[in-house]
Amino acid sequence: MPNGANVGVRIIDISLSGAGIATTNRPEVGSHVTLGKIPGRVVRHLEAGFAIEFTRLQHEDSVEDNATAQ
Repeated sequence: MPNGANVGVRIIDISLSGAGIATTNRPEVGSHVTLGKIPGRVVRHLEAGFAIEFTRLQHEDSVEDNATAQ
């Protein structure tokens, strides 16, 4: 999260450019967050969470591993 806190989330959807995240914690649109090892920014709120756009396009062989890394 933007404040450095780690929170448990559920990945709704993931692509090479971003992800949908289910959580009750919703940072402000524009906030910088990290999903696993992947930095990104919040681009919109969803009914059950928020969507992030990754800072860099991810490689298809490692996106899921990097997103779930602790």
